[in-house]
Amino acid sequence: MAEIPKCPKCGAPAGGTLETIHGCTAFLTFDDAGNGIYVGSTDVNWNGQKTDLGPNGRPILVCGDRACDGEWEAPEGFVIA
Repeated sequence: MAEIPKCPKCGAPAGGTLETIHGCTAFLTFDDAGNGIYVGSTDVNWNGQKTDLGPNGRPILVCGDRACDGEWEAPEGFVIA
């Protein structure tokens, strides 16, 4: 079995991948200047979710220790099954 990728900041195993997800925040109303006032909710387009890639075209991994906030490019040959 291949070695599990570890966070370069704290050594914890990778917990997932960094993703970009588009969403649409809803306007409740508009002010007198025509500016939107947000409702406070967002409709997420899950079908548009994409894994963020690093400079070498490999997925960006996220530390499994959420308090760490470590992010790094997956090693060469890493595959998401």
